[in-house]
Amino acid sequence: MIKIIAMCLVMLLIVGCSRRQSDRAVGSGALQLEEETILIVERPLEGGAPIPKIMECVQYMTFTVDDFIYDINHLLRTLEENFALFDVAYWARGVDIRQLTDNARTAVLAAYDIDETMFHNILREHFRPLNNFAHFHISTPPRVDVYIPCVEYSAEELMQIALGQDILLPVADEAVYIFINGLAEPSRLPEFWEIYSQLFGGEFADEVIYYIKNVNFIGLVTLMKNFFNMPEFISTEILENERIAYMLVSSPMPHDVFPEDVEKMAKFFYEIRDYEHLIIDFRGNGGGLTQAFIDLVMRPIISEPVTAEGFAFVNSGAFHLLQHRTRMYPHMMTRPPSLIDMLVNDPSFTKLNMDDMERMGYGFRTYKNLTPTCPSFTSHASNQAFSGKIWFLTDERVGSAAQIITWIVEETGFATIVGEITGGNYGGSRIVFLTPRTGIRYTFDLFYVTNSQGRPLEAGTTPHHFNRPNMDALETVLQLIEEGNY
Repeated sequence: MIKIIAMCLVMLLIVGCSRRQSDRAVGSGALQLEEETILIVERPLEGGAPIPKIMECVQYMTFTVDDFIYDINHLLRTLEENFALFDVAYWARGVDIRQLTDNARTAVLAAYDIDETMFHNILREHFRPLNNFAHFHISTPPRVDVYIPCVEYSAEELMQIALGQDILLPVADEAVYIFINGLAEPSRLPEFWEIYSQLFGGEFADEVIYYIKNVNFIGLVTLMKNFFNMPEFISTEILENERIAYMLVSSPMPHDVFPEDVEKMAKFFYEIRDYEHLIIDFRGNGGGLTQAFIDLVMRPIISEPVTAEGFAFVNSGAFHLLQHRTRMYPHMMTRPPSLIDMLVNDPSFTKLNMDDMERMGYGFRTYKNLTPTCPSFTSHASNQAFSGKIWFLTDERVGSAAQIITWIVEETGFATIVGEITGGNYGGSRIVFLTPRTGIRYTFDLFYVTNSQGRPLEAGTTPHHFNRPNMDALETVLQLIEEGNY
């Protein structure tokens, strides 16, 4: 359990670390899909007033049932006005958000002597069906996660507070800020050191803090990999000599490529250079970050530049919140997004759910560009690391950044997808809100991101071949190979 807790802290650290700028978006007004993005607030409230500090006054406040009901209603209204995937939750996952709200409201009214802790538990329990859907999450209850505003704020103010330094610190390219259960401020590094010191000893805690202060992402991750004996995120195997190679990518994907990973993949690709088939197994991959897999596996294999195309739609309410966040989306001020009516009539939208579009106000074209590398370990005239047939295995556990990889695979024709519909869990950048009375923080993805035909990534990617009866994806693809059914 301690190891799991520590790794959760590490993953949050990884999200906050500076990231490279390779494979940038192209095209007019294009949004680059980045699964690790957290929206940031850099400006004061309207009129120049500073963002108000949230006061920790839990011990001084007593909440009534009316306060809890007010917050439930406010949560529903926030989702209705800002959650672009509100309707997808119902038709793709069978989750009725309004029914969840009604259930939570009923539980509050039926509870005896309810307090804020019980209310928090009710929210988490009754909104659990939304977990793993567009990264929806109601924060855990430790004292550093529950901040109670002592005055009423508007929805806009609440969002800014939730993104302010009291809870989240901005994530910038040139610096790393820690976000671990609210312990985000550099002044709180000693408190963070104390946590790791108690769990794993002072020497380990010293090294962690050293890498954080020096913005040494690779050093931090290497330390974690060695200390916890973490499995490699890519493992390889030969299924049939001279013919079928296999690659398992079931672990969360890191951001950067490490020298040992490059050496490992070089040896593997050289070994399978003349093989007929490569099976890439993504089943069970819940995400992480995309760049290491793209650089290690995809770019060495492609022979020419490819582009994955899609769209991102957003509610009118959420768009107005985004207009002032120019650091993350500078083109929004110089190249305004299209009104929804200018996009939905695109003839390529053969899988767009028009009912969902009634909730949208604006849309953007999105791109992900991949350029080939010319790795020194290739032996083919085309400089490809592998030129045989590629298969890509999926199941319902594939989500978040792994969903982005699957979208790229589908859009570029990189591989034939075999297995089950993926799990989605992706809607672009995340946003944070607070309930106005009790100050409970909750997050969700802001965009309705689709493939080039209009199917939302949150609804999952449909494989080219479903699993055959009584077979899993690997057994199915081996049968397809034997039949010559490519």
